[in-house]
Amino acid sequence: MFELGTKTTKLWRSSKNEWFAGTEGFYWGCNNAKDLAVRLEYVPDPKGRPEHLPFTPAPRDIKWQEMYRQHKGNIDEQFAFLAFRTAPLVSASAMDAKVATAEMASNLMMWAAFGKPNQREWVPAKWNQYSTNDGLYPSGYNLFAARPDAALKSSIAAAAKDKPTSASDKPSTPLKIEQDRLWNGWILPASSADLWLSAGAATYHRVLSDDASQPHIEALRVRYRNAALNNDVALSKTSAATDSAAWARIVNMKGALLLHALRAEMGDDKFFSFMKSWFDVNTTKTVDTASFRRAAQKAYAKPLDKFFDRWLNGTGLPGDNGGPSYLASDIISRTGSALIVYGTMQDAGANRYAAEQLQKQALDWFESAAPIVKDFELTDEDLRAHDIIFIGRPESNQALAAIASRIGLDYRGSAFRLDGANHASEYEAVRFATANPLDRNRMVLVIAGNSALETVKAVNNVTQMQYAVLRDGKETATGVLARP
Repeated sequence: MFELGTKTTKLWRSSKNEWFAGTEGFYWGCNNAKDLAVRLEYVPDPKGRPEHLPFTPAPRDIKWQEMYRQHKGNIDEQFAFLAFRTAPLVSASAMDAKVATAEMASNLMMWAAFGKPNQREWVPAKWNQYSTNDGLYPSGYNLFAARPDAALKSSIAAAAKDKPTSASDKPSTPLKIEQDRLWNGWILPASSADLWLSAGAATYHRVLSDDASQPHIEALRVRYRNAALNNDVALSKTSAATDSAAWARIVNMKGALLLHALRAEMGDDKFFSFMKSWFDVNTTKTVDTASFRRAAQKAYAKPLDKFFDRWLNGTGLPGDNGGPSYLASDIISRTGSALIVYGTMQDAGANRYAAEQLQKQALDWFESAAPIVKDFELTDEDLRAHDIIFIGRPESNQALAAIASRIGLDYRGSAFRLDGANHASEYEAVRFATANPLDRNRMVLVIAGNSALETVKAVNNVTQMQYAVLRDGKETATGVLARP
């Protein structure tokens, strides 16, 4: 044990059987110098006010000796893990821990944990000088070695080969249309079979009015698939009900998609000219599908019977090859049936903290506090019976790791691949929604960062698409995958 002053030093050697306070085989230190000569260096003024100079044990010194007496003869790396999560050895300001045995040291290896080693977060108080700091969120212990193993070398090579991309790297199809080309006014459907026309025109107008791109159309398809899971019905057979809203979501989404397909069929010039003139003539009036069909066919000057029959009289979406049926934001209305499952394999403290923050958000949204469970506590029956929110990437969340391949989540170590792009930065995270593999009427939402801090930051976000890539807590790319 070595104490280093500015001028004075003190070295205790085990080979000379030099032990402080009789703790044979055990040295400890906690910012309270034991040697009197070293302590004398920081007495400010020999002519100043009196100071008590001899060593006086602080609470940590007392706890170290207490633990020594309890575990003498069995002091190993497990003892170190226990000590570093025991108060007051870990305190409000005690961060990080490193553990090595003699065998590990001879192989240039050690265990290290970032943040508090008792899985508690450090969040700066609003009043102190660190109030703008992100905080420290525990990572759990990781094994460090001087030489990278084969798997790490392979990961480094792959990361160098596949440069991560962001949303700005991907081309998008603009959908926004000049406002003077869009239709205005409102119409009244003549019957339930005509609801799609009023609802679809309003929904598609909103999409075209936004700074939108192709994912917004894909989001309509996702919402339709979700509404149609157990309630799909042809638009011409729509029956409005007061005890369910599934029919309303279907006429909204499929109606808008019908108009989007009609636009592709007619071309922009003819479609927008027709829609604008038709609404000018019919606004505030009661209208039906038959009159709309006749007017569209006249404007196009080509037959549209097959087009409308396919869209109006059949279930499903014409030409749809399938895909996701949930958006990440769908979880907001499902918090009453959700379980929050956080990972304990790594980043356990950070994942727990993130789960608690999400639980608070859910309480604010719908006055419903979703229960929190650890990953090893989740059963197949729990998974089947609930919407599930997984906190932490698969390497830290064993329950998520068990189903990652079944839900199309490609996450390897601390890097993920999504929509053809690799994301390996420690500052990145993902929010990803999909169907529950045990019951498609339930959803799964994954919130995971490539580091403990990014998992925490990713919780404070509501994604309107199926997935979002985040960097430093902010969305850099969103979209909908082609397949679930």
